[in-house]
Amino acid sequence: MWFDRLRQTGLMGLGRRAGRVLLERSSAQAELWSKRLMHAEAWARVPAEQRDLLSRNRTFENRHRGERAFVLANGPSLAQQNIDHLAAETTFCCNSFFRHPEVKWEATYYLVTDGVWFEDNDECKAALRDLCDRQQRAQLFAPVQYHDVIRQYDLLPESRTFYMAIDGFLRESLYPDVDLTRLVLSPPTVVQTSILAALYMGCSPIYLLGFDHNWLQDPTRFDHFHPGNTIGAERGTHVGDPLWQTYGTLTEYVNTIWRAYESVRKIAKRRNVEIINATQGGFLDLFPRCNYDALFAVEEKTDREIRSSGG
Repeated sequence: MWFDRLRQTGLMGLGRRAGRVLLERSSAQAELWSKRLMHAEAWARVPAEQRDLLSRNRTFENRHRGERAFVLANGPSLAQQNIDHLAAETTFCCNSFFRHPEVKWEATYYLVTDGVWFEDNDECKAALRDLCDRQQRAQLFAPVQYHDVIRQYDLLPESRTFYMAIDGFLRESLYPDVDLTRLVLSPPTVVQTSILAALYMGCSPIYLLGFDHNWLQDPTRFDHFHPGNTIGAERGTHVGDPLWQTYGTLTEYVNTIWRAYESVRKIAKRRNVEIINATQGGFLDLFPRCNYDALFAVEEKTDREIRSSGG
C-alpha cells in the first residue's frame, strides 16, 4: 500500500506527471513546427511573378502609424449607425459594403479577398463592376492567385489593385505578426483580413463597426445591413454550406472565428495597438467596447461653435 501511495503522490508520481507534461509540450511544439514547415512550403510554391506583386505591398507598411482607423463589417447594425462621420477617416471596407444606401464617401481600402468574387460567371463579374463604379478611388486588395483572371477579364482597375497571398489558418497563431509582402494566415472571415491590413499599416487605435456576429442567435438567417445577398441568388451566403446545416457545426465554426480573433488580438498586443469594438450590439466580446457617436461628439461641438461665431 505504501508503494502505491508513493507511486501516486511521491517521487514516482511526480516523475510520471513531469513526463506527461514534457510529452504534451513536445507534441505541441512538434505540431507547431510541422505547421510552420507546411506554411514555408506554401510560400515556396508562390511563383516569382506573384512575389513581385506582393512586394508592392511594402508601400503600405506603417503608412498610417499612430492614426486611428475604422474597419467595417457588414452586419445589420451598420444600418443603425451614422457612418457619415467616417468621410474623412481611414476606412477598411469589404465584400458588400458598396451596397450601403447611405454612403456618401469612398473607402480608403477595400478588400475582396474571398475567392467567391472571382468565380467564372456573370453574377460575380457584374458585382465587381458595380463595386468599382461605386468605389472609384479606394485602393483594392484581391487574392494574388486570381491576378491573371482579373487582368484577362478586366475585373478590377490595375492601377489601384493590390494583392494578398493567403494560406493556412489564422486561428493557429503560427506567427506573432503580419506581413502583407508574404503569406498571410487565412482568417475565417474577410473582416479579420481587414484588421490584419490595418495592423500592417500601423493604424492605432482600430475601431470595429458592423461586427454583429449574431449567427448563433438565429442560424436560419444570414443578415447584412442591406437586403438580399452579397452576390447573386446564393453566392456570398451560407446556403448549402455544410458548416451551417446544424447548430453543432455552426457552433464549431463560430469557435474557429473566435480563435482567429484571439490570434488577431495577440498581434495587436505585440504591436501595442488597441482594437475597440464600436459596433451597436452584437456578440463579439473579445475587445473593449466604446460608444461610436461619442468618438465624434467633440468634433461636432467644435463645428457648431465655429458656425455660431461666424468663423
